Amino acid sequence: MPRGKVELSIAKLKGYLDQQMDKRQVLLREKKKLLKEMSKLDAKLASLEGGAVTGKRASNSQSLVETLQQVLSKTEGMRIPEIQEAAQKAGYVSTSDNFRSIINQTLIREKKLFTKLERGLYALKK
Repeated sequence: MPRGKVELSIAKLKGYLDQQMDKRQVLLREKKKLLKEMSKLDAKLASLEGGAVTGKRASNSQSLVETLQQVLSKTEGMRIPEIQEAAQKAGYVSTSDNFRSIINQTLIREKKLFTKLERGLYALKK
């Protein structure tokens, strides 16, 4: 039910819409600035956690297989969480949410290089 008759000229409506569009532009600029700041914070957090920024492919100096060979060459056998930690300490960066599973799949796939001593325990083949 109408509460009252409001008469606005086209010029007044246009002026109101222009004001709203100006406010929108200000908010969009502010949003862009805040997103840029958040991206910088994400990068800092990732570097502290030993990872890379999510959404971007990590760049490593050596492959995961080479890193796993390097890590397992220093021991008689390691469990997956230990391997993951050692690989990250060795400088391998992954953006995967489940890097542990990728390590496990790689160890299983590369049977010529790695051997499974028991469930979850892997070593370098000699």
